[in-house]
Amino acid sequence: LWPSDQRIYEALFKRYTAVRKAMEDARPPQHMSEREAKNWKSLDEINQRRIELQRKVNRSIAPKKPEEITVGDKVTLCRYLVLCLYTQMPAIRNDWSNLPIVRFEEVGSTAARELMAGSRNYLLEYAKGSYRLHLKTYKTDKTHGPHILDIPVRLGNVIAESLAIFPRKYLLSRMRTPDAPMGSGYLTKFLAAIYPDSNLGSCLLRKITISNAKDAPSLYERDQLAKSMLHTAPIAMRHYELRYRSDGSRIQF
Repeated sequence: LWPSDQRIYEALFKRYTAVRKAMEDARPPQHMSEREAKNWKSLDEINQRRIELQRKVNRSIAPKKPEEITVGDKVTLCRYLVLCLYTQMPAIRNDWSNLPIVRFEEVGSTAARELMAGSRNYLLEYAKGSYRLHLKTYKTDKTHGPHILDIPVRLGNVIAESLAIFPRKYLLSRMRTPDAPMGSGYLTKFLAAIYPDSNLGSCLLRKITISNAKDAPSLYERDQLAKSMLHTAPIAMRHYELRYRSDGSRIQF
């Protein structure tokens, strides 16, 4: 671009950004944006997709020998795992995307001790098939500090099964390089590919799971859920808890 063109572009982009922010600020709380409305999936739809993937894993993938597992099988397995991660416990952000696993039999190793003593997040298998999520570095860590979440038994079983079928270093590894993490960008694309008609991301999944509460939770329940999701109840009510579509009609759960 010529210098004059660059200045015009920067001015227009600055104005565009300001208008988008003003539109977002003017949007009433609990109303979804047009983008959210376009990509919205009900929790029932998400659970149905998760069940479909679970059946495929149980019937077609789990019975295979290790050498028979294909890249496509790993994709299906990890899609099922990802939907479980975001629906079977309070949904966190993209922190799942770079989460090394400390296996039970490796807890006493030098590498494991160094990892656990450092500043990285990790998933600890503290007993066979039982897991704890240790979060030290995340978006709101300066507010909430280090955080430990016990993985529910049902989700722990899914994780253990997935590791038996697809051994890997990270909870979410790349399909062809299991010693490398997905990373945030990869996970975003991976989530979007689960529904060809919807650009579903972790942020929208968080909003769906929070908004799905059919009975208004108490202030205490809101506060506890918000803490589990590593934000605050006012932030959840303002930015995550959606009740109305962009046209003002109420969301049907």
